[in-house]
Amino acid sequence: MSQNLYSLTGPITLARHGLRAMALAAGVLCAAVSAAQSPGDSQTLPPVEVSGQASEIETLGHVERINTARARARALELTDLLDQQAGLQVRRSGGFGSFATVSARGASAQQTTLTLNGLPLAPTISGDFNLGALSLKQIDHIDLYAGYAPIEFAAAGPGGVIDLRTDPEGWMPSGYASTGSASTWQAGARTSLEHGLARHGFSLGVAASDNDYSIRNPNRAFDPSDPDRRREEPRRNADVRRVHGLYVGRWGADDGPRMDSLIQLQDQDQGIPDARNSTLARTRLGSQQANLQTRIRWSEPGVWPLGLTTRGFWQASRLRYDDRQDQVGISAQLTDTRQHHYGADLLARTELTPALHWSGLARLSRETYRATDLLRNRQDSGARQHAQLATELHWERDSALSSSATLRHQIVEDRFAAQRHQRDTATTWQLAAQWSPTSPWQLHVNGGRSIRPPTFFERFGDRGLFIGNSTLRPESGRNLNLGLGWVHLPWRASIEAYASLLDDAIVTQFDVLSGIGRAENADSARVWGAEARLTGTWGLGPAGRLNLVLRAAAQDTENTSAGVLNGKQLPGRFRQKGFSSLTWLLPRDYELFYEVLLERGRFYDSLNSRPAPDVQVHDLGLRKVLPLGRYRLDLGGEIRNLTDQHTQDFSAQPQPGRQFFVSLEWVLAPTPHHGMDS
Repeated sequence: MSQNLYSLTGPITLARHGLRAMALAAGVLCAAVSAAQSPGDSQTLPPVEVSGQASEIETLGHVERINTARARARALELTDLLDQQAGLQVRRSGGFGSFATVSARGASAQQTTLTLNGLPLAPTISGDFNLGALSLKQIDHIDLYAGYAPIEFAAAGPGGVIDLRTDPEGWMPSGYASTGSASTWQAGARTSLEHGLARHGFSLGVAASDNDYSIRNPNRAFDPSDPDRRREEPRRNADVRRVHGLYVGRWGADDGPRMDSLIQLQDQDQGIPDARNSTLARTRLGSQQANLQTRIRWSEPGVWPLGLTTRGFWQASRLRYDDRQDQVGISAQLTDTRQHHYGADLLARTELTPALHWSGLARLSRETYRATDLLRNRQDSGARQHAQLATELHWERDSALSSSATLRHQIVEDRFAAQRHQRDTATTWQLAAQWSPTSPWQLHVNGGRSIRPPTFFERFGDRGLFIGNSTLRPESGRNLNLGLGWVHLPWRASIEAYASLLDDAIVTQFDVLSGIGRAENADSARVWGAEARLTGTWGLGPAGRLNLVLRAAAQDTENTSAGVLNGKQLPGRFRQKGFSSLTWLLPRDYELFYEVLLERGRFYDSLNSRPAPDVQVHDLGLRKVLPLGRYRLDLGGEIRNLTDQHTQDFSAQPQPGRQFFVSLEWVLAPTPHHGMDS
């Protein structure tokens, strides 16, 4: 690994000191827990009120819970699991750990809110959060809110909310390891400690990949023996190294005051290949991230007249981009970018009547940004002040009919390089209703208005293949969702139609010749589509049982601006997507699974002159669970991309073809094997 982050910056103090801090915190917490503690002395991250069964709707709007237990035992990444959801679009720049974004239902990544335990995860000041640097091993489940989100989330765009959840409850001592193609491997462990009313969870892991998978390089030098450039060669300078740690703590009883805390640390170093896949490429990106959260639930409605919860968060991230040889992007660069985001909020709830509940949220936060150009000895800095207020009325009658109205107001003030100042204010609303005419059926509808100011990076960015546009205007939109769900266990089915209208939509456009991207305001855009799901189980008697998962989405994302772009599809969005999985749970705890992912109708550019290749990826795997006394051992092997299809989410950024992986997970206490999570 030439010129990696370690040699450029010396020891990575963030991760090392962070892990030491976690160990120190563990000692302090254990000492604190040893002291006598009454139920009134503590409290929790109140989970969003969603049923523990996947895909059930319990709050207003469509909520789907992804249980990650089965996926964590495999050699999967968080981006792989999210890509299995038909309504989500994951775009990656390559193999394991590569830069990745996620968006929902035709929205952009910036229009889709990404949170960790209900608090912001992606910085709004830059908007370039890399989902590929997050480890699935730290996530217990994922809640997807389509269109409508509860008031716990201070912001909600047309793409809804993706909430990653960590919960130390049930963390048995366990470990995992996997290895596979392109020298990819992962290893780690997690455990929990309990003492009285206190519970603590610890997770540590490392991962790496050379990402030297075979690709076809259309940009390499002409070779008379291979005039069509179909000969394959290894991907170069795409290696990834990662270390991550997580601490989650909880003090207090479930029915009284409770406190929760979280410390998450991540350190990743990776190479950035150039468009020619040159052997001389040396471009690198190093990133470190730290998240701290705390939450105190002082009281609950019904016990006290007013339920109060306070939350605080602090995030720090550092990116070091090294392209001194001018191999990728617009010029030679050596930049050090540091961002901080901190804030606090107060959430209040009360019962106005037994059927009518009121909630209010106030949040103040500040983000800072500093980018240092080490080649030119130049520094840019900026700050964003954010004030958010929200109020919600929720009415419910006998659990059969409920409705909700939410009003949000935000004030955003940006300052960049001391000379530029921008202030944006916005008031948005959401309405939702849910009706269950009979026990297996449920109908829900929600709609609202959203406004999103441009991020700093969209306005002023200058790194890699992206340049800023200081003339950008905030985008506004209106969205509507209508869904119908049916549950007759073990079968579940749902269908939902969605639509959104965007004005001044912010769209990243890439130049056809240079490949350089720039955010632009489209006059208007329209998105409409439908998403359907079906999950169920067949019993096969002594032969075991079959689990079926079907998900599909079809959408139209049309640029309705005047001029040559009118009627064109927004770049990067699919027209059709489908995922199917068939799992045969065999006797003696064997599991054979087959998965197919389809994606069609994408374009790289706004003119739709460069269509992206359709995706049709087949995966096949076999797993075996071995009970070993007090231990459970989960062994597995799988073949990814069985047909060796070559795909690209971003132009000139090929993804792996066929790959092989083996994995194992051990857990101290044996637990029932439930097979495929729906």
